[in-house]
Amino acid sequence: MSSERLGDELVLCNVSVAPFPLEDVFPAAAAAGFEGVSMLARPHARAVRHGRTNRELCELITDRGLFVCEIEAAGDWLGPVPFPADSMFHPVYTVDELLDVGEALEARTLVATHFGAPVALDDAARAFAQLCHRALERGCASRSSSRQWRRSQT
Repeated sequence: MSSERLGDELVLCNVSVAPFPLEDVFPAAAAAGFEGVSMLARPHARAVRHGRTNRELCELITDRGLFVCEIEAAGDWLGPVPFPADSMFHPVYTVDELLDVGEALEARTLVATHFGAPVALDDAARAFAQLCHRALERGCASRSSSRQWRRSQT
């Protein structure tokens, strides 16, 4: 049931089902009538650790008529990640690694977050523009969590 307007698709947010294996999430999403899914880095990394390839994951998604709405989240685009690797706020992948995943899974959007120290607004805007350009080269649009812009200094 695809929509004519961008953004009208019903998408399952991976955050709501992050503890579950992706092999279970995708069939359940399709059976429940979702048209797309978002993809968090942590469940993706877990699937890869269990032997899944990006190609297999892409097939699991597309074979059920789903698409990947967004991959999240690029966390090192504006500065160092201030969290240890085992923190739920650690982005798991570098921007380049996440873009590789997004390209392989044909994701439409890359989500960017920043939890580090505040950055001057002009610097943040310039860095975000560079991230957007990199994402577009790989077939993804980019969007930032609004949290970043609230934390930026003017």
